[in-house]
Amino acid sequence: MQEWLSEEEQYEEHLNNEQISRIRDSKLRDIRMKHWNYRHNILLDDSNISDLEFVRLTNEDWEKEKEEIEDYKKGLL
Repeated sequence: MQEWLSEEEQYEEHLNNEQISRIRDSKLRDIRMKHWNYRHNILLDDSNISDLEFVRLTNEDWEKEKEEIEDYKKGLL
C-alpha cells in the first residue's frame, strides 16, 4: 500500500492523479479527482478547444475546485 499524503500535501494546489489516489479521505479524494478528470478531458479534447478556451475552462475549474475544497474544510460538503 502506498503511503497516504500528509494533511498539508493533500491540500496543495496542484496534484497529479497518483498523488490524488493517496488522499486518505474519500470525500476529498473524490473532489480532487473529479476536477483532475475534467481538466484532463479538456486537454485531451484540444483539437476541438481553442487555446484561449482551454485556459478559460481550466482557470474556471481551478476556482471551482478551490471553492469546493474550502466548503469541504468548513464541513459544508
